Amino acid sequence: MTGRIFFQSDRAGGMELFSMNPDGSRLARLTHDGANTHPAVSPDGTRLAYIHGGDVWTMDIDGTGKRRITDTAEVEQTPDWSPDGTRLVYSARGVGADQEIMVRAADGSGAATQLTDNTFPDTDPTWSEPLGGAPQGLIAFVSARTGDTDRNIYVMSPTGGAVKNLTPYGQYAGLPYQGHDDSPSWTPDGRIAYTHTFLPNAGGLPAVWTIKPDGSAMTRVSTDSSRSATDPVFSPDGTKIAYIGTAGTDRNVAVMSSNGSGGSFVDTATSHDIEPDWQEDSTAPETTLSGAPSGETTATGVSITVASNEPGSTLECSLDGAAFMPCSSPVVHTSLGLGAHQFRARAIDPVGRVDLTPVTAAWTVVSPPPPATATPTTPPTATPTTGPTATTTTTTTTAAQMSTVTKAVLTKVPTTTRGGRLKVQVTGAASLGSIDGIDGKAKVLLRAVTGSKKISSTATITGGTAAVRLPKLPRGAYKVTVRFLGSEGIEGSRAVEKFRVRR
Repeated sequence: MTGRIFFQSDRAGGMELFSMNPDGSRLARLTHDGANTHPAVSPDGTRLAYIHGGDVWTMDIDGTGKRRITDTAEVEQTPDWSPDGTRLVYSARGVGADQEIMVRAADGSGAATQLTDNTFPDTDPTWSEPLGGAPQGLIAFVSARTGDTDRNIYVMSPTGGAVKNLTPYGQYAGLPYQGHDDSPSWTPDGRIAYTHTFLPNAGGLPAVWTIKPDGSAMTRVSTDSSRSATDPVFSPDGTKIAYIGTAGTDRNVAVMSSNGSGGSFVDTATSHDIEPDWQEDSTAPETTLSGAPSGETTATGVSITVASNEPGSTLECSLDGAAFMPCSSPVVHTSLGLGAHQFRARAIDPVGRVDLTPVTAAWTVVSPPPPATATPTTPPTATPTTGPTATTTTTTTTAAQMSTVTKAVLTKVPTTTRGGRLKVQVTGAASLGSIDGIDGKAKVLLRAVTGSKKISSTATITGGTAAVRLPKLPRGAYKVTVRFLGSEGIEGSRAVEKFRVRR
């Protein structure tokens, strides 16, 4: 059996939603906030419509991604999906005078469309796949609109309009009617499975029946007269029926063959289980791994991460050809021997489908290389010293420094015709701070402002000061041009000063 069965149960206290494999294994609780009922699986098997607190909600089949679809003053019940999964049909109590059938977009957008309108309850809608003459499918539902105490199975178009009663009074050949029809669901071949309950004075327990949508071929399926069978739903392949059976005071999920034989409980919790739905699952999970070595390695231990693309999957692993065994990620192996190794892993999804193409990693453990042999070296011979050695530091002037020398100040000038010493103070650019201690050469050119007197001399700059001895000078105005030369012969900028000999 494939797929997964979803149902509501009070086994956790309040009414919650659960899922399990058709054999009862891998039970999973999907909700934890109470008042969750009427689960219905989407056609693609990925989403679940249900009722919470009187409103329609949807969520992923693992219980995540919850989304509220309706938020009305009415009390909604029993949702089901359209064949393409884009719409939801449900009943709403409090619409007009009574309980009616509604249709709304599955994402909650837009307004709901009311399909029925009468003074008796219309409930339990279920939407078929496209059928001959009904390309949008048909909606089967339960109604007591005949006005008596009985409930019957009806069908109508997804757009509403005319309805047809499939199980009117007297339809049950050779049997007194006096009962109710409930919980319809569509079979894979286009019939309707439902529960028929005879009243106690009619001498029978609830049983599973099927009928065609034209009202023909009414057939009783469950034959165990000692145990009730309600809320039937066929497996996707049509070979099995999940239903609710009684066991003492408990009501649990059971499974029987589609012909009614071999019914047995797949779950025996102390609980009341209601309204199962069977998910179709035809896609096996995909397994991935990371962190495995490849090629040659000297490591004798590995830690491999294994994952499945389907939430809720379990894992099985194999090392070096051994049988697959349950494992959890990360998978750790230590003390691996030298030689080739192979690791395989596969996922098994919540409905029991196995990845038939396990992922594989292969590598070889090799011996580590021998340690390198150290080559002896002769230590350097120490040079004896007799005491501290004085270090002489020579300061030179760079081209960059020389290019920033921008000012010369005449700190001593001859003011008489007898001559004397011309002193020049050299300073640097502000951007480099003071470099008054600059050393180098100062090329001094003295020229009379009027006349032809010209003296050229080169003086050494020491500590930022250069001195040039001048001969006797006639009275007049003079201009001194100072060009600075670095200690490496690099010529820097130049500066100009003027002075006058008066006597």
